[in-house]
Amino acid sequence: MIGITGAWQFPSAGSGRDGFSCLGAAGFSPGAAEHTILKVYNGVPYLAFVDVANGYRTTVMFYHKKKRRWLSLGEPGFSKIPVNYTSMFIDNGVPYVAFKERMLNSKVLVMKYSGGAWRRVGGPVFCGVEINYLTIFVEAGVPYVAFTEGETYRGRVMKYDAKAGWVPVGGSFSDKFAGYLSLFVDRGTPYVAFTEGDDIPWCTLGKLAVARWEQGSAGGEAAWVRVGEQDIFGTAFYASLYVEQGVPYVAYGDGNELCKFSVAKCVYDEERGLERWIPVGRPGFSEGIVVYPKLVFDRGIPYVAFRDDTNGYGATVMKYERDCWVYVGEPGFSAGEVNYVSLQVEKGQVFVAYADGSRSAVDVLAAFFDGD
Repeated sequence: MIGITGAWQFPSAGSGRDGFSCLGAAGFSPGAAEHTILKVYNGVPYLAFVDVANGYRTTVMFYHKKKRRWLSLGEPGFSKIPVNYTSMFIDNGVPYVAFKERMLNSKVLVMKYSGGAWRRVGGPVFCGVEINYLTIFVEAGVPYVAFTEGETYRGRVMKYDAKAGWVPVGGSFSDKFAGYLSLFVDRGTPYVAFTEGDDIPWCTLGKLAVARWEQGSAGGEAAWVRVGEQDIFGTAFYASLYVEQGVPYVAYGDGNELCKFSVAKCVYDEERGLERWIPVGRPGFSEGIVVYPKLVFDRGIPYVAFRDDTNGYGATVMKYERDCWVYVGEPGFSAGEVNYVSLQVEKGQVFVAYADGSRSAVDVLAAFFDGD
């Protein structure tokens, strides 16, 4: 799915169409876009995407509040080569982007914006075979990248070391074919949520799993281990992982609930002396099937965004309060079908980016809702 980039703003409930107003001009990219991802830092939204009009190269734009328009961060199409599977993270104000070359035997590269330009972080993260489901996370200046190898669909995580370059974090974290990766790093410990199946088609609607890298103790070997008892999980469609104050949460389209939205968290059961997963609110709380589920936290409150197939395939945002999930704004608020849903919340302000299919060309939009 491709689109032209645009943005929407939600200044307050009840103003404009269903409480929404435009954040900058719609269609602000030079042309169609793919694989969009939104991040927000100090109230400034940043959007990375595959810039189709610029030869399928990587472009990052940001919203300039004073000028009230979207501007390019650095050179448009700075990857210099056609790419896909873009992923972005902002660490202490420094944007990082990971992408895969759009060619056979392609490389995975990471770049960061420093000194007014995009610069490579070390050499290639990985090269030689096709990869899928690329995602990046940066903690305290240390980038981590997760992906699956295209030939085996086994999941891997790589970490950047200033002296050694890109080094593997153990071996594969998946026992079977893996899909829909979500990466989170908490105080130096990587977590990965993913779906897995016995073959490639079934890994995209496979059993949900969450793994954590453990360094080992008392001379034990470091290894990827499954987080908690995972019997609660069945088949899942997409996955989004977040670790809040040391507690892992995962959001997913729940195959046990007709692919409706479910969120679970991992808690320590003192009586049994082990970790286990429990639902956050009612399992399958959405009205219908969800696609592109995203989970974030703000001030201890979980928020989710997704493509809401019951409400016109539009974008829907919800948050968890008083032991239940409630809508933020109107369900399916977008004008038409959406793709590439991305969510960020900062100080009660909710930003959502998505490809909007209501236009003659699909637009990528960003949304803002003042929750206070």
